[in-house]
Amino acid sequence: MKKKGFLFNSFIISFQKLFAAVVGIGITPIILQELGIEDYGLYTLMVGFVGALTFINWSLSMTTQRYVAFALGEGIYENQLKAFSNAMLIHLLYASAIFIVIVFLGGWAVDHFLEIPLARKEAANILLYLVGGITVVSIISTPYLGVVKAHENFLFYAGLGITGTLFKIFIVIILKYFSCDSDKLIFYTILLLISALLVFIINQWYTSRRFKEAVFYFHYVEKEVLKNMLGFMGWNIFGSLAVIGRNQGVSVLLNIFFGVIKNAAYGIATQVNFALGILSQGITGALTPRILKSAGSKNQKQMVNDVVVMTKLSVISTAYLILFFLLEAEFILNLWLNRIPDSAIIFTKYILLFSFTTSLSGGLQVVFNAIGKVKDYSIWISTIILLNLPVGSLFFKLGYPPQTIFLVSIVLELIALFVRVYLLKRFIDFNIADFLVQIFIKTLLPTVIIIITASFIPFDVVSNQYLKASLTLVYILLFYSLLVYFISFDKKERSLIIKIFVKK
Repeated sequence: MKKKGFLFNSFIISFQKLFAAVVGIGITPIILQELGIEDYGLYTLMVGFVGALTFINWSLSMTTQRYVAFALGEGIYENQLKAFSNAMLIHLLYASAIFIVIVFLGGWAVDHFLEIPLARKEAANILLYLVGGITVVSIISTPYLGVVKAHENFLFYAGLGITGTLFKIFIVIILKYFSCDSDKLIFYTILLLISALLVFIINQWYTSRRFKEAVFYFHYVEKEVLKNMLGFMGWNIFGSLAVIGRNQGVSVLLNIFFGVIKNAAYGIATQVNFALGILSQGITGALTPRILKSAGSKNQKQMVNDVVVMTKLSVISTAYLILFFLLEAEFILNLWLNRIPDSAIIFTKYILLFSFTTSLSGGLQVVFNAIGKVKDYSIWISTIILLNLPVGSLFFKLGYPPQTIFLVSIVLELIALFVRVYLLKRFIDFNIADFLVQIFIKTLLPTVIIIITASFIPFDVVSNQYLKASLTLVYILLFYSLLVYFISFDKKERSLIIKIFVKK
């Protein structure tokens, strides 16, 4: 792809993600107000419960994109039809299996497994089927999106995402300004299902007409192709299960021990985390091709340097917002929401700390994919991540508070970081001590200093909350920037920063 095309695609994808995040932040207070904290928590719980069943969807998506793109590279039309048809069959079977599980086990889970107020049991059962329907539509949409990505038609891909976000705005307007006699939570979810169906219809209609291979033909389904696709998914399924278990599984675990109010708090916290993580995702996506290229050229030194740069930029760029949120979470959430669910403030702080911790090792996963050592990585790291649920459950049974689950996640993520470094040392030659100094001392130290020093500065003497938050932000921008400049970057990197600053 030409540089101009790469930049354009990067821009429109980033714009679409940012638009979705901004809209999500904007409409959440309205949804919370209209549904109420309990029903908002119930919706978050159902999304998490159904989401926990879809742990292989990410692997399916990557497999579809890979095989369609590979067939396009071959230039053989018949192979393109085979790739799409076999991918579509896998997704149809998977979607059917998910729906069957929901139909036969969903009612039992609502009545005997999940902690739901008795008065909302019936609504929860209906909600479960509706959320299941949304999930099924999403799964069936994946092969079409895989074709769009394989053809690098990111303008349509972003446009589709923006369309879905606009539908959400319309839904919130309907929810707020048009009265209905039915249950508002059920009404809201029905509108979301209709929105998902409309987006799917647009996606299917455009993709099947724009790209001729995006049509399902059963006679192109071949056992060997199915076997290869399922084999390619391989160990990535284990990794997907671990991540889903850690994210959506936490929602279910919080519900079992603490009820739907904590689910509402968790939903708010994850919404904030999603919005603040966009910048980090953009940096990771931009530098990943450099790491893959270094791995392809067997330039291990450059590959390790790229990982360090990715980590530094990812951590530092997001630290500004995360630090401000950690220090002013109560003010920001009060400004954002009309009603703050119980524990939302402390959940937000802990989830942001956890997200910050994961950014310390984000580049390492890219390296393992680049050098093709996925098996050992998936076994070790996924096992560590999966410990989050049983360990968290144990602490809950011992009477520890709900935020303990996030502390467990942070500790396990730090352990996983050291295991990643150890595993990487087995496959490539690099200095572990120097690598850890770059990651921990030079990258993490400025953040720790800001948090410690901020606790000694008497910002609270300022009675005006807006002025206090402004002073906190200025303090972070100035002091953290100085710390990063002198601690995180070496002489060569500081010289480059000065040149860029002077030029701009």
